[in-house]
Amino acid sequence: MDSLRENTEELLPGIGDSDPHWTASIFAIWNLIIRPPRTRYSRLELLQDFPAERFRLLDQLARRRHFHVTNPRGIPLACTVFEPIVPVSLGAEQERACVVYCHGNGSCRLAGFRLARVFLPLGIALCCFDFAGSGMSGGEYVSLGYHERDDLGSVIDHLRNELGFARIGLWGYSMGAVTTLMHAARDPSLAGVVADSPFCDLWTLIKEVCFHFVRLPSLLVAPVLQVIRLVIQQKAGFDICDVSPQAHVGNSFVPALFLHGEQDVFVTPAHSERLRQAYCGEAQRLTMPNASHASNRADKFIARAAVFLVRALRWESFLPTGSGARAFAELEAGRLLGRVGGAQRRDEIPAMPAEVATRITRFLQSKEPQNICSGLLQAALSICPPYRGAEFLSSGFSSSVGASPSPCGRRSSIHRTASCPTRFMGQVTFPDHQAELGLCWVRSAHASAEGGGVECALLSTSVASLTSVALARRAGGAGRAVSAGDLQCTSVEPKDVGTLSLEVWRPYDIVLIVGSSGAVELQVDGRTVACASATAPPCQAGAASSSSDQELHLWIVQWKQNAAGVDDDGVGVQLHLDSAPAEQEPDVATFSLGPRRRPIAIAAEATPAEPPLEERMAETLATLCFGPPVLSSASRAHLRSGIYFEDGAVDCSF
Repeated sequence: MDSLRENTEELLPGIGDSDPHWTASIFAIWNLIIRPPRTRYSRLELLQDFPAERFRLLDQLARRRHFHVTNPRGIPLACTVFEPIVPVSLGAEQERACVVYCHGNGSCRLAGFRLARVFLPLGIALCCFDFAGSGMSGGEYVSLGYHERDDLGSVIDHLRNELGFARIGLWGYSMGAVTTLMHAARDPSLAGVVADSPFCDLWTLIKEVCFHFVRLPSLLVAPVLQVIRLVIQQKAGFDICDVSPQAHVGNSFVPALFLHGEQDVFVTPAHSERLRQAYCGEAQRLTMPNASHASNRADKFIARAAVFLVRALRWESFLPTGSGARAFAELEAGRLLGRVGGAQRRDEIPAMPAEVATRITRFLQSKEPQNICSGLLQAALSICPPYRGAEFLSSGFSSSVGASPSPCGRRSSIHRTASCPTRFMGQVTFPDHQAELGLCWVRSAHASAEGGGVECALLSTSVASLTSVALARRAGGAGRAVSAGDLQCTSVEPKDVGTLSLEVWRPYDIVLIVGSSGAVELQVDGRTVACASATAPPCQAGAASSSSDQELHLWIVQWKQNAAGVDDDGVGVQLHLDSAPAEQEPDVATFSLGPRRRPIAIAAEATPAEPPLEERMAETLATLCFGPPVLSSASRAHLRSGIYFEDGAVDCSF
């Protein structure tokens, strides 16, 4: 902000002193361009619609996998691909096609997941990724297409060279649409492009924002643009004059379909019309009545765009027989598929490694409450898709925690035994924004070899959440000793989620309070970030109660493969932990139990009661231009991590 004031004063002498509104306006505009509100999400949100790695849409068996690529600037990009599973009989002879979704400014890859139900039944894969500076990818700034085209190029190279997709189509929205157009001009091998609400030129767009949203006087627009241009060059390393799809589409021969909302007041429909007129190759344009820049797209327009890409990919002759042809006919009629899922069969669920199953069985058959609790926790981490890949944090990270034999059979893991109500106090340091920490506990009174409940408090730099997992023995196993394969996950129930904005490599004080009734409260630096009412039937107090009734066992886990799908071989989460009896139960009644929209920024110093003028204007401008965050936790009725049936199957229906 200081450099912004210096540049403003140099080009517009005295303006900041005469009216701080103008300096704040400039800050709001460049912040909108290169550092909009960043959408972060938890592991549960990443996996909630597709909790299983393998699933079925209509008759098409498919799989989800996460991976990462590194862009030319050395920044890791978090990616997800949904791909049809090719029958062994077809082998390498089967053609492979993929549509790459490019999200808009301030959004993330989750925005494109809804297209999986459109393309997978057609035998076409879908790849979604976070641009640098967005979601769970690295980087601090975005560039509205300038650097993003290199991100897209890196993802496409990986799809072609590593995953074997020969036919590639692109679908982009807003910033993502600009990116697809600028990249298509230099990659003629692409099959087709769907560009939803692109701007024709960034300089032109900023001028319109200055006029219509910030309402700068016309005499100030030109010098303000120069200040914004200089600040962005210094901070993000690109020139806004170079972000001009209109200057590139004249060299593009890739078939394109432009979509634009008629009520879009941020990027007006005139932008896409100019692009269509300047386009060298085949170009079609559809306007969507009653649609704004950030509104949901009607099914018929999504279907029309999907049909365009299927034909651009020359895929009609490769549609899966039966259901694929029916799905395509529905799209041609302007209808999206309805309920297209089905339970995952047990033979499609990845088998638990033999050594893991043996270890869990040994713990479950033990007579010690601690071992039974440990077995249930390990079973939950192995069975439930959102938690797979967790590793127990070693006691080598902490000198204040009593060590216990490692449930994983390796180094001693962090384990604490306490009686409720209890307070766990510690200090955590995150090495990067992808690191995740889980505090998981099981109550002895609610655990047995037949099943029980596992509760988890997950914490990262961006999200805090409380979740309850229920395990039960499958029917038909009575009369014999229980084994790991006998357990199934009957529910994964999110209790509360809060968004955070924590810094890396800075220690934070954390407090977890667990009440005797099951109420839970999670605090970071003295502020409550997540809380939940009773998550399990309360232990009966009175004469029949014993200390073992209130006993719980807590372990700490982290994920070597984080929520972004990136293997973290570097420094893990650092934690120091201790415990003490709580003086009182968690006071969950004083906090809102619903998801929170506004991130809780835990700063080193106390934050002012009201944000500075420039920050308030930046937030207001972002909301005016992009609308409210459509992928925030508050916009979802609940965090859906999967519906588990009696046979352990996962329903991926929509």
